[in-house]
Amino acid sequence: MFIDVGFNLGQTLIKVKTVKSEQEYYGFEANPICFYYVNELLRVNRYQGCLLIPAGLSNQSGLAKLFSRYSSD
Repeated sequence: MFIDVGFNLGQTLIKVKTVKSEQEYYGFEANPICFYYVNELLRVNRYQGCLLIPAGLSNQSGLAKLFSRYSSD
């Protein structure tokens, strides 16, 4: 099992699946735009054995505001 904390645009996912296509992959990402993009990456490349979790990891439980460099909806 490979765990990726903050998968961003899927760079590590692509490397993992290139080296070992059957590798289980679990990815966490708090940014909804990145989450959507990597879901499409999974679909287009037909990657199997992947679970994407739309959440960030912290030492505290609860909700937090996600800040971005650029203002956008």
